Amino acid sequence: ILNSLRSFAFPALSPVLLNLTIIAAALFIAPRLSEPAYGFAIGVLVGGAIQLLYQIPVLARKGMNFRPHLDLRHPGIRKVGRLMVPGLFGAGVTQLNIVIDSQFASWLQPGSVSYLYYAIRVTELALGVFAISVSTVMLPTLSAAAARGQIARVGEILSQALRLIGFITLPATVGLVLLRMPIINVLFERGKFDAGATEQTAYALQFYAVGLFFFAAVKVFAPAFYAFQDMVTPVKIGAVVFLFHIGLNFLLIGPLGHGGVALSTSISAFLNFALLGIFYVRRRGGLSWDEALAGLARTLAAAAAMGVVILLLEQVWPFQMGGPLVWRAMHLLAVIAAGAAVFVGGAALLGSRELRELAGAFRGRRRGGGEG
Repeated sequence: ILNSLRSFAFPALSPVLLNLTIIAAALFIAPRLSEPAYGFAIGVLVGGAIQLLYQIPVLARKGMNFRPHLDLRHPGIRKVGRLMVPGLFGAGVTQLNIVIDSQFASWLQPGSVSYLYYAIRVTELALGVFAISVSTVMLPTLSAAAARGQIARVGEILSQALRLIGFITLPATVGLVLLRMPIINVLFERGKFDAGATEQTAYALQFYAVGLFFFAAVKVFAPAFYAFQDMVTPVKIGAVVFLFHIGLNFLLIGPLGHGGVALSTSISAFLNFALLGIFYVRRRGGLSWDEALAGLARTLAAAAAMGVVILLLEQVWPFQMGGPLVWRAMHLLAVIAAGAAVFVGGAALLGSRELRELAGAFRGRRRGGGEG
């Protein structure tokens, strides 16, 4: 509801409250229980309640009336219910994919399920920082343009979103692939998570990373269908991709092990994106592929330059897998900062429109200081 009212900051911060509550429960409740896992469960329950209660005053200031009024015959209720059914099934397909991947990994060497889990968490970190935010902010604008029948405007928004997520995910892909070992080492290697676990998790990470743009693109394209109240097409495509994903797991798990499961997920994301794009253009049109591809090409060139610099730095200043964590973290951050500087500089030299748009949006936020 807040997103539909163009208020994005408060809802976006609510997961932070959930995480802080879980951390507090882990530190202060779990150690006092005979079964510490219940402490985490309490943290999830309380954190979920805080997430909701935190946003109610904001909704009230926006004019929402919280007085209960039950009318199941209201046309809005029926419409939402009708649209929810395929939407729920679509969400279920995504969860089924995760369960299926875990089942395939369980047939492999011990630890494979955990290797995939940690690798996808790192991938989702890169995905969640920007791509999910773009799709969240984009949906109200898409819905408004679709309601007014502005097909060309919807196409412009989609093209811009694809360029922007490419500007983030393509260099992130290069960085995750080239720095996969240092990243996993710094984030996880301690306690029982040893060097072998780092190597196996990094092996899976490279295969997840190549699908990063397509994971993000799916989250951008699906709202385009929702904006036109078409919940069925993404679900049908998701079902086809789900079956393809299972077959690909069987094909790749033999030669690549748990890396094959990760690669199957990335290839399936590409298929999902391709089918969504094809069906959208056939039914709606208005999408400027030339503009989107030109922006992605500029970004890819800048990301390639960044990759060359990272490889050179790794040759002259190799990462040490042992030693104090603080020094390993500083080494990794320094290489990432150097790579990011080269990417931004390259993008600027290539006349990147995306760089200007992001810089303009940041300056606007600094000046406005609003909820955007």
